[in-house]
Amino acid sequence: MKLPSRWQLSIAIALSATLISTQYQSFGVTTTPILPNSSATPGATNPAVNQGNIKTTICRPGFTGPIRPPASYTNALKKKQLNSLPYSNYQNTDLKFFEEDHLIPLEIGGNPTSVKNLWPEPWDGPSGAHLKDQLENKLHAMVCASSISLIVAQESIARNWFAAYQRYVLGDLAGTSPSPSATPSSTPTDKPPIHPLPPIPLPSSIPTPPLSPLPLPTDLPTPTVLPTPPPIPTTLPTPTLLPPPTGLPTPTGLPTSPPLPTPTMTPPPLPTPSILPPPPPPPRPVGATGLCKDGTYSYAASHSGMCSSHGGVAQFYV
Repeated sequence: MKLPSRWQLSIAIALSATLISTQYQSFGVTTTPILPNSSATPGATNPAVNQGNIKTTICRPGFTGPIRPPASYTNALKKKQLNSLPYSNYQNTDLKFFEEDHLIPLEIGGNPTSVKNLWPEPWDGPSGAHLKDQLENKLHAMVCASSISLIVAQESIARNWFAAYQRYVLGDLAGTSPSPSATPSSTPTDKPPIHPLPPIPLPSSIPTPPLSPLPLPTDLPTPTVLPTPPPIPTTLPTPTLLPPPTGLPTPTGLPTSPPLPTPTMTPPPLPTPSILPPPPPPPRPVGATGLCKDGTYSYAASHSGMCSSHGGVAQFYV
């Protein structure tokens, strides 16, 4: 999404403010929206917040709690502002009728303690603090949803928060004007009137900057025309085959090497194996009367039936 430039944003805000003034006249509303003095309260941003870190700062729940200034600081600043110009033009120094408000709210990266971002805003009226709270919540949701950029939200609310309310909360060309916000239960109903600050003058028309054509140079050199290259041949010439060379000497054969003698391999005579005598019979066990053919011994008292289950008798000992 291509974001508008600062110049385009300024034109859009000025047109929106002109539209608001026209609507209020047509609706019979004569109360001028109460805006902060642009010289005393132009708005200031928090240097710790930028477009690249909104997910870990203003869009993270609980971010504004630790940085919100204490009431002792805001009440002292509110009292000082109501007793000095330009906010002494309210002609009311009762602190309970005002909220010391951040022009650029903390939830879209406003500076917490700068006097350029804090002003005594009336609680009630057609453009009171309750109405601005709706705009602050709307812009915070739009920035965190990437519907608008952080800088567009900050500049819109700083230049003319009421115009931004008409645009982002009610929508362009809203059909009805906003009703006054309800008075807080702790605020008495017989409060003196609050005189609005002088309205910020808006231009009746925005002049269109003249556009003059750029002069064309008259002393450009004449371009040099390059010669036409020769045509590329469409057929290639047939290559000429060279005749084979003549008069070369005939190579003579190499001399034949004499045959190598065939080696004779006479194996040495194998030694005649000597016949070993049979091993002596193992010593017979005490009491054995015969040796069976399977190598077992018999202890029979007579030769009859000896070694009958062992293949017969190999040797009688008695």
